[in-house]
Amino acid sequence: MAYDAVIVPSMKTMRGSTLVRLERFSRAGGHIIFAGAVPELVDGEPSERVKHLASECGKVELTGVTYQLLDGIAKPKCARKTAIR
Repeated sequence: MAYDAVIVPSMKTMRGSTLVRLERFSRAGGHIIFAGAVPELVDGEPSERVKHLASECGKVELTGVTYQLLDGIAKPKCARKTAIR
């Protein structure tokens, strides 16, 4: 599968393996949009790497209006309710 862009949701920490993939994706010409808070931790440890990557990418603040705009686009793939017996 090929993607033109990746949206990174607001989070406090990011796995190092995820950061490596995002860095490679960016170097290959992919677009990254940070939506909300940029992670300050990588694998639970303080790191400036994500902030550096985010400074080279797009960033949007998530507000109620943003959520309303995304509501019609980002529906869960599985909306089935399952009863537990």
